[in-house]
Amino acid sequence: MTTTMRAMATDQVGPGARLRPHNLPIKAPADGEVLIRVMAAAVNPADLGMVAGNYRWYDELRLPLVPGYDVAGVVEGGDLPTCTAVIASTGHSRTQVGGFAEYVTLPVAQVATAPANLD
Repeated sequence: MTTTMRAMATDQVGPGARLRPHNLPIKAPADGEVLIRVMAAAVNPADLGMVAGNYRWYDELRLPLVPGYDVAGVVEGGDLPTCTAVIASTGHSRTQVGGFAEYVTLPVAQVATAPANLD
């Protein structure tokens, strides 16, 4: 497996901030985490507000910032079986891990198995 991924990210937040393609490292899952290959990510007003600088962060902001609160994808590693279809909330304001990327690594507690009747 490759160690880098493509992601839509911004190098600043606030007026004039724009998303652009980045090559970023894939974070390997630690104990209690899962690596998800993102198949779909929602674009929410909160994601746009994040880039616009409308939010305070729990921790120091880390750039480049990858938005994306909601994802659907397939498990590629970690504490759930590989190939499991999942849906997840990234909890972005706390994790600063966004779904506008090819992969996202999240705590298992933020991940749910996708209903079998969904594509």
